[in-house]
Amino acid sequence: MISNIRLVKADGTEFPYHVNDLDKGATVVNQAKPQTLDYVLSNIPAGAYKQIKFGLGIKRELNTLDQVKFPKFYVATGANDTKMMWEWGTGYRFTKLEGFYEADNKEMSIHTGSTIEGTAGAYTQGVDAYREIVLDLTTNAVVGRKVPKITIYADFDKLLSGKTNTLTLKTGTGMGDNATPNIHTADQMVKFVDNLGGDGTSDIKGMFAISNVEN
Repeated sequence: MISNIRLVKADGTEFPYHVNDLDKGATVVNQAKPQTLDYVLSNIPAGAYKQIKFGLGIKRELNTLDQVKFPKFYVATGANDTKMMWEWGTGYRFTKLEGFYEADNKEMSIHTGSTIEGTAGAYTQGVDAYREIVLDLTTNAVVGRKVPKITIYADFDKLLSGKTNTLTLKTGTGMGDNATPNIHTADQMVKFVDNLGGDGTSDIKGMFAISNVEN
């Protein structure tokens, strides 16, 4: 789930792309749907851009299941499509990886997203799984008569072998078990989040890199 996209010009000027509108400025990347791998930004001011910033997940102030305000995004993340909503909570799943691991095909189900604490009517922020990604372009993307194409590569090997953590999948309900949901999932989840999206300090790229810029 990608949102809060900003483009930075060569002079440092930042252009926010519908950063407070999930219908226009956010998208769900679904590996089962190749068409979601391309995302078109419209009406970008002419100029040379040197950097792109975006959020992996949804920032705190927008992370509510708002069907009225953002109906298109709500549908794209709902139960009939990608199932990127927490069944129990008020916000979205940010990433979801499901499958099997090791020779005996043990189940793997890794979901990330911000959590809440407390009780209904008095919830507070628990784990904040939103991450800001900052990527320098390999060459300036020039918006003008032509439409530049920026290719971003996501290396999911970093789920386990990231800059922040080296993890081993383990099934169970103990404090160190992480392959499937259990009572300790939030403690283990943040380690995957820091690998995929960076820790926000020493790593602001996570699994992402600029592969190519075509002008």
